[in-house]
Amino acid sequence: MYNNVKEVFDRALAPFPGVKWACCPLDFSQWKESGKYNYALLVYAPYDEIMTIWKYKEPRQAAQKRRRSATMKEVAAALEKAAKAAGIPFLIPPVTRDNMSPPYKMSLSSKEVGVRSGVGWIGRSDLLITYDYGPRIETVSAVFYADHMETRPPVTKNQCGDCSLCVKACPFHLITGKTWKEGTPREELLDYHNCSVQRDLLGRKMGLGRKFMCARCLLACPVGVENIQKLNASLERKEENGCTACSADS
Repeated sequence: MYNNVKEVFDRALAPFPGVKWACCPLDFSQWKESGKYNYALLVYAPYDEIMTIWKYKEPRQAAQKRRRSATMKEVAAALEKAAKAAGIPFLIPPVTRDNMSPPYKMSLSSKEVGVRSGVGWIGRSDLLITYDYGPRIETVSAVFYADHMETRPPVTKNQCGDCSLCVKACPFHLITGKTWKEGTPREELLDYHNCSVQRDLLGRKMGLGRKFMCARCLLACPVGVENIQKLNASLERKEENGCTACSADS
């Protein structure tokens, strides 16, 4: 009954250029305990602008994140609609917005789904570094049921090599520089609480009405930049040629 899940997801995501997905068994999550779901899904989309720490403008980065967040809401709605129509048990768990209080963890971690589904690894910045787009992504995570899904091997160790650009980019000096491997607590990589506090204080000082976006650790990462540039160039050519197939926000 649930053998056509891949086709359903592929069709639902086809209108969104650059959006990719992967899945993994749900053995690690509390969501399997209900018996309704047995796989976790990660959907990820690249940012539409390549910005570097040398050409950094906080309002532009904040605006970019808002654009991609809006796109991912559309993606989530498309997946929910498609899964419901196909009779596939599917749920997008609620995401906490209380980033000021420990333990700062969601009921379904996009980063954990990412490494377990072979999408990427955890960088020194504690960000998910995807092979396709590096850390310049917005994500949606979900749980679903399928009879069988082809999955990739999980990533179990850091792939950053000797690179430490994110460590040097942090204006608050909160990235320790340690290397991630499977099972490494994120507290060994990043002082997450202080990162949240410092950005909140700076946002208040600047009168932003929100946390300071920062993202310098993300912007410093070279992984995936070339792929995003190629995707953007391809979409620009299609637009110039009058192609309307990719009508979603990219």
